Amino acid sequence: MHERLGDKVRILLVANGLPPREWAGVELDTYHLALSLADRHEVWLYVRASDRSRPEFAEWDECVGKLRVRRVINNFADPGNFIGFFRVPQIDRQFRRYVDEIRPDVVHFQHLIGLSATLPAVTYSQDIPSLLTLHDYWWVCPRVQLLRGDLSPCPGPSHHFDCVGCLTDHRVAPAIERRTALQRLRSAIAYQLKEGTSFPHLLTILGRRALEVPFERAPTPSQDLASRLRLHDYRLHVMQHLLRYPDVITAPSRYVRDLISREFDLPAERIRIVPLGIPPLPTEMRRDPAGKIRFCYVGTVAPHKGVHVLIEAAGRLRDAPIEVHIYGADGNLPQYLNKLYALDRSLVYHGPYQRTELSRIFSQTDVLVLPSLWAETFSIIIREAAMAGVPVIASRVGAIPEFIQDGKNGLLVTPGSVDELASAMNRLISDSTLRQRLGTGHPQVRDLEEYTREIEEIYESISLAPVCRPSE
Repeated sequence: MHERLGDKVRILLVANGLPPREWAGVELDTYHLALSLADRHEVWLYVRASDRSRPEFAEWDECVGKLRVRRVINNFADPGNFIGFFRVPQIDRQFRRYVDEIRPDVVHFQHLIGLSATLPAVTYSQDIPSLLTLHDYWWVCPRVQLLRGDLSPCPGPSHHFDCVGCLTDHRVAPAIERRTALQRLRSAIAYQLKEGTSFPHLLTILGRRALEVPFERAPTPSQDLASRLRLHDYRLHVMQHLLRYPDVITAPSRYVRDLISREFDLPAERIRIVPLGIPPLPTEMRRDPAGKIRFCYVGTVAPHKGVHVLIEAAGRLRDAPIEVHIYGADGNLPQYLNKLYALDRSLVYHGPYQRTELSRIFSQTDVLVLPSLWAETFSIIIREAAMAGVPVIASRVGAIPEFIQDGKNGLLVTPGSVDELASAMNRLISDSTLRQRLGTGHPQVRDLEEYTREIEEIYESISLAPVCRPSE
């Protein structure tokens, strides 16, 4: 292992996607971090892709700028398989081969949704140091956002709310591979012996396999409540167990750290808070605010983002001199966009955007609105608005209040409250001085270079002196 990360180090980043195919928050953070690291180190990426034209688990290599990327297809071809949403043995095997091929010094797991939650166990078995970043709630919530199907907030997994039923919408029974426990244990032993697994690690594997016996003995998939609750408990147990494997776990906000710590009864000090860094934005001349006030939403256009709340609030202000502009991909939910148009035909939808367009977008924005219904875990866009000097109205939820202070650099409203949002919008319509004060009152945003340096320090710490992990 290298004495210092000042030397060139081989780093593997693992994520659920990457530009130019995917552009959401985790994908962008992974992309920016990889580019920044690549200035000083050798960087590879292993990422999931969705493409119905390719066979399941197909892999290919590509270059994204100076980044070397391997993509693997997971189209969730079996949507009834609840376990398959978080454990994918085929991807485990392919990932192991890739790790053997590039032999990284450190692996950074950014997100594992669409891949396999058991990938940290792969690197652990190969004695490769690893870092896991908790960008959202996927480890405790199969739907990621801790929202029920009706968009109401879920307090967290418990027997009072069945995650399996939520994910499958009570229509598709979870499919369980129907082999006897003995057959599967024999298969596991044979495979691990073929892979040259040490005897102590083989015992660990067999112990984990024993946990699955109650589910493998089920003669048929079942929709009854007891079976679903057993699967629910099994997922939670497995996910909690897997958090033992990374040497360091980070979260972008206090809110995420505290929630995961609470749900998994995990010591808070086990999770290090590392706020994300934002690349600089070029500045552009701001538009003349003498005309209509432009309220803009920028991000994925999807129900959990509450864009419909913004449209409904704007409908309460029909006599006010305002325009509503929406920027972002429709998240493969064109019916939701149709719903927004049904609420207000006058809204201006600009479609997907590139980050290089943000300076122009913000130069034409008077107020950014983030009306999220889900508990945002960080929010890159409100920080980018701050860098551009744009005031923000956002939901008082999740980690948003860790950056937006009500009345100082933005206005906070109750998530889902059309009345409160309309009132906040009306305040900024009638008070240009307040708009200017909120736009200039933002705290300094952490830059990408500072963020990269902290991540490098973590890589160094786990490379030189791996953290003592709990015993198996």
